[in-house]
Amino acid sequence: MVQDAPTSSFASATSKVSGVAAIHYAVKDMPRATAFWKSLLDIAETSFEFDGATEWVLRDGSAFVIGTFGGEWAQSRGAQFEVADVEATSELVKQLGGSIIGDLRDFGGCTMQWCEDPEGNSFTLHHRK
Repeated sequence: MVQDAPTSSFASATSKVSGVAAIHYAVKDMPRATAFWKSLLDIAETSFEFDGATEWVLRDGSAFVIGTFGGEWAQSRGAQFEVADVEATSELVKQLGGSIIGDLRDFGGCTMQWCEDPEGNSFTLHHRK
């Protein structure tokens, strides 16, 4: 049984996190990063562009943003993308100039592959069985 996390005394229904709105990745080369992510995410149009950043809204309503953000580049980590076929999508990552980190992992209930985009940002391809 999953239990709700404890809440602070000031938390209210309107202040609780209900999901992930967006994931932001810092990039060094916007044209290269835009070509990679636009092809991998299979989204033709950007939903928003601002101050050296581009946003795409994914099919589940969350957003993915890349940009220079006017600062020094630092490697981003943590995005995990649900895909229908981890192996096929891993091949697409390589074709688009990204790299595969380690071996495909089977965790019983899911399959995962760690990857990097051409900028050096890591992400995971995930398929829930």
